[in-house]
Amino acid sequence: MIKIYIEGAESTGKSTLAEHLAHYFGGRFLPEYGRIYLQQHWGKINYSDIETIAEMQVSLEKLHAADYKGVMFIDVSLINTKHWFLHSFHKYPMWMDFEINQYKENCFLLCEPDIPWIADGVRQNDGDMRLELHEKYRQTLLSNTISFFTVSGSIEKREKVAIDYVSAYLQSIKVFS
Repeated sequence: MIKIYIEGAESTGKSTLAEHLAHYFGGRFLPEYGRIYLQQHWGKINYSDIETIAEMQVSLEKLHAADYKGVMFIDVSLINTKHWFLHSFHKYPMWMDFEINQYKENCFLLCEPDIPWIADGVRQNDGDMRLELHEKYRQTLLSNTISFFTVSGSIEKREKVAIDYVSAYLQSIKVFS
C-alpha cells in the first residue's frame, strides 16, 4: 500500500484535498481522527485525550493498511498531533518520534495557509498561530528528512497541482504505467 499524507495547519484544505485525491485516483481516504474525536468529546481536552487521538490515528492507519493494496490518502500525520501536544502541554509522548521517522518512505503534501481560515466549532488556531504551526510542520518534515511537496493557492489550484504531483510520484514508483 502507498500512503500519501496531506499535512498543514487548520483550515488549509487538507480534508477537501485528501478526499478529492482519493476519489480522483480511486484510492482510500482516511479522515483525521482528531477532528472526529473533538466533535464527539468537545470541551477541555487533556494530555491523555490527545494521546488517545494519536494512538487511534496510528491504529486506524494500520487497520486500513492490513487489507488494502492501493493508494491511501491520509488527512494529517502524527507531525500535526506532535505539535498539538507541544503547543498545549510543551511535551509529547516520545514514541511518536519513532512513528514519525517511519514517514520517510511516504509521500507528503503540505498545504500552505494562504486560503481564508474558516471557523467551524472545532478549529482554534487562526492568524499568527496558524502561520507558526505551518512553519513548525515544515521544519519537522525537513529535520526528519521527509520529502514533501507544497500546495498553495485556491482549492481548485491545489487540486490540480496535487493531482499532477501525485501522478508523477506514482509513475516514479511504477504504480501506474
